[in-house]
Amino acid sequence: MTTLRNVAIAALAVAAMATVVPGALGAGVTLSTTTGYPNVTKAVAYDDYYSSRTTNDPTAFCPNGAVPLTVGWKGAGLFVARIDVNLGTRGYFDLDGRDTWVAASTRGVARCARGPVKVSIKKRSGAGTVSCGAKLALGVPFTSSGPFQDGAASSAPVGIRRWRSTMAESDTQALCVTRSAFGSVKIVKKSATFAPGALTATVTTACPRRHTAISWGVDLPAMEGNAYSPYGITNRRTAPWVSTSAPKGSGWTVTFRTVDALPAAATATVTTHVTCAVPA
Repeated sequence: MTTLRNVAIAALAVAAMATVVPGALGAGVTLSTTTGYPNVTKAVAYDDYYSSRTTNDPTAFCPNGAVPLTVGWKGAGLFVARIDVNLGTRGYFDLDGRDTWVAASTRGVARCARGPVKVSIKKRSGAGTVSCGAKLALGVPFTSSGPFQDGAASSAPVGIRRWRSTMAESDTQALCVTRSAFGSVKIVKKSATFAPGALTATVTTACPRRHTAISWGVDLPAMEGNAYSPYGITNRRTAPWVSTSAPKGSGWTVTFRTVDALPAAATATVTTHVTCAVPA
């Protein structure tokens, strides 16, 4: 990591804004939501959608003494190809963005935990399933090396202790979190549809009473009528992409966009899996 990159990260850390999410009265574990500085991506021409030219990637830091649980982003819309997690002295997430037709000002949003809670990373090369054993598996939805997803795909929890990904050109990664840090843990699955002619579809999930969202995953459909194939490249992309994903109250909201920037040619269903928990 270059000195310039270190300076930028330090500046983001100082400027991040943290908001405490209340848990149970007198709880040993508290949750916080931290929003980083905005980073800007430009709009590009059709053949340059999802290129790797983006250099201003949003970073979301946790407060001092807190550990990272999950990350999202909010703004006009950013295609995120990979999410990197750092578990150093001060945990943070880096969002690896790509250019699209959306000129975006994006802020990374980290959800973090403070108290008697520890986090480790479990990872496997390629698609598949990782298990956290007796710990909670809070998956990192996108750990892809490339932006092309030709066909339906998923990155979502399998129960509360395993995470499964079928994303192309990706690794499967989960944060393994101390189970005793949370009391009740529930996964809320919810779907929405792209109506024919729509550019976006949004899924907003409410967590049960006293619960707060601590992780999220998605199921992406194949939308053949909206396939994206840039000139001179054999790769295709048919799955819609997540343009924003962020906390909403104690729950979570995710917005999906068609991959070719055109209205949906047919109805398609998108699904989110939100892990909701009560701090212990």
